[in-house]
Amino acid sequence: MKKIASVFALVSSVVLAGCAKSEPLDACPGLPEPQGDVATMTIPLSLVAGDEPASLGAPLVAASGAEYHLEKLKLYVTAVDLMKADGSHEHALLVDERGAPLAYGVQLVDAEERGALALSIKAPRGAYVGMELTGGVPAFCPDGATKLNHVDASTMQAPLDVDSGMYWSWDPGYTFFKVEGRVDIGGVEEPFFYHVGSDRRLMRIAIEGAFQVEAGVSTSRIVLDVNRLFVTEEGANLPRLDGADADRSVHDGPLSDQVRANIERSGFITLR
Repeated sequence: MKKIASVFALVSSVVLAGCAKSEPLDACPGLPEPQGDVATMTIPLSLVAGDEPASLGAPLVAASGAEYHLEKLKLYVTAVDLMKADGSHEHALLVDERGAPLAYGVQLVDAEERGALALSIKAPRGAYVGMELTGGVPAFCPDGATKLNHVDASTMQAPLDVDSGMYWSWDPGYTFFKVEGRVDIGGVEEPFFYHVGSDRRLMRIAIEGAFQVEAGVSTSRIVLDVNRLFVTEEGANLPRLDGADADRSVHDGPLSDQVRANIERSGFITLR
C-alpha cells in the first residue's frame, strides 16, 4: 500500500505541475523611459461618423448609405512615437492620468468608456508634426524575450485580463481590434462583427497633424471616424455592411486583412 501511495503522490504532483498556471506578468521589460525635459499630457479621443458625432447605440449612416449602429468598438494601443519636422521621432510612454506607466505599456481604447476616452502620454516637451500608434498586442515585450501576446490571460491584469473581452481562448492570443453592431437590411436589423488579430496583423497607424507636448490636456484631439472602417484607401465600400452578398461576420481571412488596412490607411484615426 505504501508503494501504491507513493506512486499516486508522484503522479499527482506531475499532473498538478502540468496544470499549474504560468507566473503572472505584471510589467513589460524594456519599455523605454522618455529622456530630457518631459511632460505628461492627456490627448482626448472622440468618435465621429463622417461629419457627425458618434457613440454606441446611436443611429449612424455609412458612406455607402447603410444605416447602422455600433454596440462595441475596442482597440489595443501599445506604443506611441511622436514625429518631428526633421524626420526624427521621440518615443512616448503610455501612462495614466497621474503619470504612472500603464500595466504592460498597453491601453485598451473602449468606446464604452465614453466619458474617459483619452490617451495619456509622457514625452519630451516640444513641437511635433504627427504620431504613429501601434495597434494590437506585440508577441513580445521590448526586451525581445518576455511574451506579451499568447500568454495565459487568466494570470494577467487589466487591460490584458479575460474580462477585457479581447482574448481568443480557442486560438490563444489577443484580439487587437473589434467592432460590432447592427445594420438595417430592408427593415430588419442584422448583426455584424469584424475582429482583427494574429501577430501578422499588428498595425502601425501614422497620423499627421501639428501639436505641442506640454503638461495638462492637449488642445489637439484624436478622432476615430467609424465610417472609415468600411471604406478602403481607394474609396470602395468594403467590407460591405449591406447587400445580400455582404459578409458581416469576420475574425480572420481577407476581410479581416481589409479592415486592418482600413484602420491603417483609410483615415480611421486622425489628429485635429
